[in-house]
Amino acid sequence: MRILEIERINLDTSVNSKIAIILKLADSPLMVRYFTNPNDSELETLTFEEIESYRHVLAESVFWVNDIDKKFYFDKREPYVLDPKLPENYWYDMTLYKTNDYNFNINYNPDLNVINLWINAPVLNKENKPIGMVGSGVDISAFVQKLYKEYNSRANLYFFNSKGEITGAKDIELVIAKEHINNEFARFCGSRNDIFTKAKELKPKEMRAFSSAFGMAAIGTVPALEWYVIAVIPDSISDYNNHVSGVFIVMLAVMALIIVLFNIFIAIFIRSLHQTMDSLETTSRHKSEFLARMSHEIRTPMNAILGMSELALCERNLARTHEQVSAIKKSGTKLLAIINDILDFSKIESGKLEIILSDYLFSSLITDVISIIRMKVMESKLEFKTDIDKNIPKALVGDDSRIRQVLLNLLNNAVKYTPSGFVSFTVRETAVDDNNVILTFEIADSGRGIKEDDIQQLFDDFAQFDLAANKHIEGTGLGLAITRNLVIAMGGNISVRSEYGKGSVFTVTLPQSISTKESFETNIFVSMFKAPDARVLVVDDVSINRTVAQGLLSMYDIQVDTCASGEEALEAVMTGEYDMVFMDQMMPGMDGLEATAAIRTLTGERFQRLPIVALTANAISGVDEMFLKSGFSDYLSKPIDTQKLRNILEKWLPAEKVIRDANA
Repeated sequence: MRILEIERINLDTSVNSKIAIILKLADSPLMVRYFTNPNDSELETLTFEEIESYRHVLAESVFWVNDIDKKFYFDKREPYVLDPKLPENYWYDMTLYKTNDYNFNINYNPDLNVINLWINAPVLNKENKPIGMVGSGVDISAFVQKLYKEYNSRANLYFFNSKGEITGAKDIELVIAKEHINNEFARFCGSRNDIFTKAKELKPKEMRAFSSAFGMAAIGTVPALEWYVIAVIPDSISDYNNHVSGVFIVMLAVMALIIVLFNIFIAIFIRSLHQTMDSLETTSRHKSEFLARMSHEIRTPMNAILGMSELALCERNLARTHEQVSAIKKSGTKLLAIINDILDFSKIESGKLEIILSDYLFSSLITDVISIIRMKVMESKLEFKTDIDKNIPKALVGDDSRIRQVLLNLLNNAVKYTPSGFVSFTVRETAVDDNNVILTFEIADSGRGIKEDDIQQLFDDFAQFDLAANKHIEGTGLGLAITRNLVIAMGGNISVRSEYGKGSVFTVTLPQSISTKESFETNIFVSMFKAPDARVLVVDDVSINRTVAQGLLSMYDIQVDTCASGEEALEAVMTGEYDMVFMDQMMPGMDGLEATAAIRTLTGERFQRLPIVALTANAISGVDEMFLKSGFSDYLSKPIDTQKLRNILEKWLPAEKVIRDANA
């Protein structure tokens, strides 16, 4: 019983989450514009991209249909014209003309043996008139299967509407005749209980159990359909007196009815294991996309925390204030690292982890890693040893950003779990041929070590061991899982040797190609510049985000104007001469995508050439391509990285307005 109750709670949570997302998609200004003008190919492209982003979050099927041409789109399949007059499309008119927010319908696919609960939401125009709908399905097959196996032969059940007419029963003749529930209950139980009155007294989602002449009974509500349900378990069932069984009857009735209506008894037994695995996969994907969405939401306020502390540090006020703000920035940086771990994990699980190969200087990579770790070692009493093979080629081809992430994860762990002694970092190379090498990184420490029983699970997701000894050490339990997946994605291997109480040795091998590139830009020294004659517009609906951006730009003596909406941005660009616009992607009313599209349609070459940089807290892969297709010149992630901001300014500001530091 407890397992089934947990399953019900999980299903309820999943459905509620999808309802919220579908309602947000139905309320999208872009969706409304497209449904009003379905023949606009540009709008169609932007809308399909937005729907695709929602599909990743939902981790389920998504459909949409507008009421003009009635083309029914379902995931990436070929669209077709839907006929609302067909009986199986009863949900179309119900959703458009009888639904304010959303409704449900359930269908069974006999070919796939899948039961889906569909969430349908109307799309309304500015006059609040329906112009189409969007929806998503939830696979409830595995849940129904468990209920069927447990309770199929036990319960007698009926659904009835607000008039008392039976709308669902094992005997379909009762539904056809619209038999009143009181009459059927009297015939079935030999009792004159007024079931209809009992049902009308219930509050939404309330359930009431009582004894009848036939056995234990329960009445509950089905608020989404404005129906009621009654189920009876006969006295011959020995466990009906169990409280949990009584509370569970209504849920049993709902699911068992679905089974009866769609005649899937045999299919459920034959494919039960297959459906269970599919359900677990769906849950896993949903979790990953949910984490990605949450990382987006958390990164936005993080922009304010890190940005304001960055500005305060630049002011160099009183020593005490400087110390406090430094603590804020340090805490914010730690939180951002956790968010990035979650985001990387969600990318890995949703199959969107990207390995980007490029030419890089090996010495710059190693210098960066050693410099960062040396700062952490200086805060402890550890000895930090390095041994780098001098025969490693100067320039290689690989994803230096991901390699840096792997090495810093392992070295950070070594420092964290080593209270005293040493941490060592060794790099060796093995030539494969004239064009390829294998790099071997070895991170050793004299720390706590790992128990032999824990090593097998060390790289599992959320794995944390020896919690009593490590209770004061922070971490998500994702670092090593992410590290392993990154190494595998780069074609490498990772292993560990450890002796509990004496220390550990992590070894990473990575294949790299030798670069033929002759010159490289380095970031060892970054020259500053000023641009006092440059004028920039910052558009963001969150005031503190505008303050952060304005403060960071002021370090370059740039003239900065701000506004809080897409409408204001459009007016400002039309009346002012700007060298660049930083545009927030998501704003109420006219969002950044719409404002940028409107600017690009203005008459005049300057509106076509104006650099517009998207400000986004969305760190999901593929956003760069989406922004470029939407008319943006570039994009900048929040929280704003000062180095990336400098690169953006150097790239897009007019060269004649940039004044270099004479000492650079």
